[in-house]
Order: sequence, then C-alpha cells, then structure tokens
Amino acid sequence: MIYPEAIRSQFPGLHGCCDAGIFVEGPDGRYRRFPPCSSDTVISAPFAPIDWKFRFEIDSNYDAHPDSIHERKAGYVVDAQGLTAWFEVDGTPVSSISKDLTTYALPGLKWMMAQADFEGSSPACAAMLLAEGKSQADVVKLLEAMTSLSPSPTTWNKDLARNNDGFCSLLEAISGRKTLVIRGGNLQSQELIQTLKDGIAAHGPCNFELNKHNVIFDAIEDTADGVLITVRDPLPVSILKTKPDETFWTRRLVFDPSWCLPSRKWTATFLTKNPV
Repeated sequence: MIYPEAIRSQFPGLHGCCDAGIFVEGPDGRYRRFPPCSSDTVISAPFAPIDWKFRFEIDSNYDAHPDSIHERKAGYVVDAQGLTAWFEVDGTPVSSISKDLTTYALPGLKWMMAQADFEGSSPACAAMLLAEGKSQADVVKLLEAMTSLSPSPTTWNKDLARNNDGFCSLLEAISGRKTLVIRGGNLQSQELIQTLKDGIAAHGPCNFELNKHNVIFDAIEDTADGVLITVRDPLPVSILKTKPDETFWTRRLVFDPSWCLPSRKWTATFLTKNPV
C-alpha cells in the first residue's frame, strides 16, 4: 500500500507498507524496511502506524554507509511499481517460516529474525543466537518457547532483554549455557578486533550492542580493503559485509538525537558451549 502524497510530504523517502513493515527510500536510493510501529502513533490505520521514533530514525535510514559496504548478502527487495517486497538470500527469494514472527532460513543453519518493533532488536538477536545451528523444526519450537515467556507475542521477552543482564539471563534460561560478555570503546584497536575474532572462533556469532541497538556479528575478516564485519541487522532485516568506518558509530540512534549524542561504547555477548 502506497502512502498518500500528503503523508509522504511529511516524511521524505516514505514509500509504502506491507506485512513486512514500512519501506523508506534511503539516501542511496535503496528501499529499506522499518518495523511496524505499535504505540504513540502519529499516523494510523488504514495505513501502517508511524510513531515518534520513526521520525528520528527516517533521517538515518541505511543499514551501513554505501561507501563502507563490501557485499550485500541478504535483505528485502522492493518492486516500487508493483508494490511488492520480498526477502532474498544471495539473490534467491526466501519465505518466512513463521506467520507471527518473521524468520528466514540462511545457509549453514543460521537464521534471520526481524525485530517486531523499534525496541525489539535485543529479543530478535537473542533468538538468532539461540537458533544458531538448529533445524527448522527446532527453531519453530524455540520461537514458541520465547513467545510463551511474554504476554504479547510481538514483544517476545522484551522486559528481560532491556539491558545486558536481562539479555544474558534470557539466553542462559532458554539454552542452559553460559554467556560471555566483552566490552569496548571502538573498533579501531587491533587488540579488541582480535578479541572479538577469537570469541567468534570459539563460541560462534555474538550479539553486538551499540547505542541501544543490537545486531549479530557473524564474522570478522582481515582483507586487502581492511577489516570487514559480517552483520545481521534485525531492523532493516539485512546481512552485510561492511567496514567499521565512522558512520558505523553514528548511523542510528533509537532515541531523540537532539539531546543525546552517539556513544562508542559497545557490548558483545557470546553464548558459549559451557553449561550454566
């Protein structure tokens, strides 16, 4: 569904909406997905509601700066004329395995979970860590277990995942395995990069939290072009190989940027193989 011109004039780049979410044209000409808004709406039915957070997010609508992207491995493709959107992995369309919680299969028994709303990146990333290496049948059971912990299926267990202690508690309670937390101030330090690489080699992907937004780091590589990080981002639902350049730190704030400056402090959380 295309938003009327009167609404699109308020939000430059705003295009349309479908079951997957709201789609906005970014500064690089690509359409990217925002999750449906659930509260404090300023635009409501029959169009997908838009809330105050969306007004601040829309100006930084890219999953990584175009100059820093080495490879786009997965994400939504939008036919702006045909008013359709679908998810592709390495150029192949993939359907969600769940009607309630958007979940896409990736190669190597990995999974892409879409966050259900603007504050849903941490439970989506928790689910991706917990689903690592599992079959589709086991992932369906995992989603059922996670939604059973929350009164609302769309919020998952957001209250537990609001801070890192809650995030670790959620992972350990469901998996029965210990978590490992690493903190840092930037990604320019070779020592920190090596620590993260060692963690991924030992434990698999990690949850990387920066400025209240969570993504999954799948791999960190040293290349001729410098360090490249493979990132699963549940907000636009994209998987990129990207450089950790300056825009990596300032690209997104999930709060009002007029009164809060972006931080370079981050937290990486691994789900180890050691029992609790």
